[in-house]
Amino acid sequence: MKLDTDMTVSDRSVTELVIDCLADATGRDPLELPPLWEVIDPDALNRLFVSTKGGGERVGSVTFTYCDHTVTIEKQSAVIVSAEPVSCRSSCRSAD
Repeated sequence: MKLDTDMTVSDRSVTELVIDCLADATGRDPLELPPLWEVIDPDALNRLFVSTKGGGERVGSVTFTYCDHTVTIEKQSAVIVSAEPVSCRSSCRSAD
């Protein structure tokens, strides 16, 4: 499942997009997902995709597993969540 967004980082942070896309992919409320920081540093993730000092767009991608799905972030606005879950990990459990 590819969940693209036309929003840029200036509209919302990359971490917000990841949470919302994963919630959509899994049919869960974003507040029920485990903390993103359990699998990746959210501040570092956001910094990777902000514009350069000159205003240019950064290039590259980051892939990680979160809540039993593979998540790939490409450039500033594409968040891709795998349709099929990978093997279950402890970070998949709902936050209580």
